Amino acid sequence: AGPRDQWRPMAELEQQLNGQGWRIEKIEVDDGCYEVEALDKDGWKVEAYFHPKTLQRLQPGRHGH
Repeated sequence: AGPRDQWRPMAELEQQLNGQGWRIEKIEVDDGCYEVEALDKDGWKVEAYFHPKTLQRLQPGRHGH
């Protein structure tokens, strides 16, 4: 994912997801990605990974370097 000084802030990811109707429970760094635990817009519990530089959602099994 590159040097952390090139990562976008977690707050930016949280704002992006809130705009999509997600209710964030936790965001943390896990294996070079942002791991998000949240309820999606339909109320389903979600655990998702996002690239820290692009904030794009990663497919399961593709988190990390």
